[in-house]
Amino acid sequence: MTQEATALTNGLTQRVSAEIRAELARQQMSQRRLAELLGMDPALVSKRLNGGIGRSFTLAEVDRIARALGVPAEQFVRPAPERTEAGAA
Repeated sequence: MTQEATALTNGLTQRVSAEIRAELARQQMSQRRLAELLGMDPALVSKRLNGGIGRSFTLAEVDRIARALGVPAEQFVRPAPERTEAGAA
């Protein structure tokens, strides 16, 4: 994998984890409770949510998380807002 592809993948992984953490906060749900709902080890959920190297959720897991939280999976994988240069129209 090229450096550019690796950076893109890492950025997406971080964004997905951040969106899931934000939804957990909105719903006042703990990571432990999410792990229980998913039938996953709480330590593994924590590592994946907190960006452990090589630790990202699969698409199937993102879908299961969305269902557990009652939100569309697209909420977690929407594109980041595009950056514009200062002064650009």
